[in-house]
Amino acid sequence: MDPTFLMVLDVILHDADERLLITHSFSASGHSTRSFHYKGRAIDALPVGCTYTKLAGKIHDAAKKRGIVIGLGLYPFWENKDPKSKFFGCPRPGIHFDNGNRNGKSTYWHRDAKGIYHYTHNFHHTLQAVA
Repeated sequence: MDPTFLMVLDVILHDADERLLITHSFSASGHSTRSFHYKGRAIDALPVGCTYTKLAGKIHDAAKKRGIVIGLGLYPFWENKDPKSKFFGCPRPGIHFDNGNRNGKSTYWHRDAKGIYHYTHNFHHTLQAVA
């Protein structure tokens, strides 16, 4: 994992005062072509003790407060396909978080029930779409 990303993640989670369960971090395959997972600069995670939308909101607020550019994806229809996981086969909403710089703007998205991605630079539009 990229050390700078890990420091950003630590600062954001500290400020957000939330915990999460990381399900994916560095990957060599299985994500989109330009995924930050391949650079060790992204995680996929499940919330611990709150909803995925509350976790995302707190991460968004913490990053905005510090002026940190992030990528934040909301996945209301994730299904764990790892047979070794205690969450195997369970639909469990989760998030993607990265510190990828997309032209100096934070980018937010959600994936709908049909698997279509919807991108924006407005977090509240993304949050409303999954509510």
